[in-house]
Amino acid sequence: MSYGAPQRLVIIIQASLYIFFFSLCISYAISFDINISMQKMFSR
Repeated sequence: MSYGAPQRLVIIIQASLYIFFFSLCISYAISFDINISMQKMFSR
């Protein structure tokens, strides 16, 4: 069993997980901003 491939696979999995959580945080922030702007529009 070689050590090169599994280590590379772990790095790829960690990178994809970080990207996934990052995109989740961005989408939550965008939806939060949209909710605030919609509430401001409707409160007038």
